[in-house]
Amino acid sequence: MLTPEQQVQRLDAAVKLTDDQKAKVIEIYKKAGADAQALRGGGGGREEMMAKGQEIQKAAHDQIRALLTADQQTKFDAMPPPPMGGRGGRRGGAGGPGGGEAPPPPPAAPAT
Repeated sequence: MLTPEQQVQRLDAAVKLTDDQKAKVIEIYKKAGADAQALRGGGGGREEMMAKGQEIQKAAHDQIRALLTADQQTKFDAMPPPPMGGRGGRRGGAGGPGGGEAPPPPPAAPAT
C-alpha cells in the first residue's frame, strides 16, 4: 500500500499539482488512511468493511478531484487505480510470490 506521500507523488506525476494542492491532497490521503485503519479495527463483516472502505476511497477521490483544475481533472479521471496493497491482491503466476518469469511450457509430445 502506498504512503500518503507516495500517493501524492504518483498524482503529481500525472497532473502536476501546485504546492498548495499537494498540501491539501496529502491531508486527504492521511485522513482516508486513518479512517481505513479505524475501520479494520472496528469489527463488522467483510462485506460491510469493504463497502465502508469503498465509501472512504470515493470520498477521498471526490475531495481531491474538487481541488483540481478542469485540465487536471481530465488527467485525474484517466489515471489507472492505485496498486492494491495489503494481504489481498493477485497471487501466484509470473510476478507473484517467488516472482520472476513464468516457467516455459512443457515440450510438445512427439508425433506418432
